[in-house]
Amino acid sequence: MTPRRGKVPIEDLRVSALTIPTETPEADGTYEWDSTTIVIVEVTAGGKQGLGYTYADSATAKLIEDKLKEVVVGNDAMSVQATWWGMLYSIRNLGRPGICAMAISAVDTALWDLKARLLDLPLVTLLGQVRDALPIYGSGGFTNYSNEELQDQLRGWLEQGIALVKMKIGRDAKIDRQRVAAARKAIGEDVDLFVDANGAYSRKQALAQARALEEFNVTWFEEPVSSDDLEGAAAGSLDFFKQQRSVTRIPSLSRRTARRRCMFTLAVLRPRCGTPNIFTITSASNECFLTESQNLLLADCVQRSISPVSVSL
Repeated sequence: MTPRRGKVPIEDLRVSALTIPTETPEADGTYEWDSTTIVIVEVTAGGKQGLGYTYADSATAKLIEDKLKEVVVGNDAMSVQATWWGMLYSIRNLGRPGICAMAISAVDTALWDLKARLLDLPLVTLLGQVRDALPIYGSGGFTNYSNEELQDQLRGWLEQGIALVKMKIGRDAKIDRQRVAAARKAIGEDVDLFVDANGAYSRKQALAQARALEEFNVTWFEEPVSSDDLEGAAAGSLDFFKQQRSVTRIPSLSRRTARRRCMFTLAVLRPRCGTPNIFTITSASNECFLTESQNLLLADCVQRSISPVSVSL
């Protein structure tokens, strides 16, 4: 067999973990923290270096060093998919969710960055650029903020020209509604307002809260119930659909679950996602083909082109 041309062996992989304190303590619907650890991966081949990262515990860095490095080094830098599959097979007995998923995601991102540099292309061009620009959103509004702190942060984003904002909810349903009302008052009616419960609500609480938040023109409700409760997210929503014909006009991550009993969320720019499906750049491209074959929309957590859903089953 004649070797194909253009093979570029991966020469090295380096990984580091840095813990960075937050300016002030932060909290969402289910968790509190005062620092963030970032795991950084650097891969080299052909005189170029690729960079990837994930937000995860330092244990993720140890997994990359002890398990994934030996799988990656020596592989062809031009065949990212082959290396991705190799990493996936290597963690079979360790479990796919959690630190394994985040570790693979960080390495995968670094490999795509490396390939783009070897080809002297912007990564967006290599991946298949469709748009010239994408909107950004400000994310924060933590649950331990006072209403005044929340409003100041949201206004600060608007002053920077950021017209999409996301805040955390999930500690107390009644207080959450008051906080959302304060947020809407601060940003006015023309700014898209997203909320993220980080899986804090029960199914019934989530449905009730979604209806209540319509008053404040919330345009995205992220993770109203736990992302681990796929069956509950699907079954709960479907039961309500059958009774009421529609749940709410606020699009949500669980809505995607309810419609197909699985989540098709693009996490290319969120390499920390440690879901069972291991969402990486490589797996996201696979998901694109899958959703297209089923005539489904594939969106990240703030894709505004998805219309508010009113489903009739």
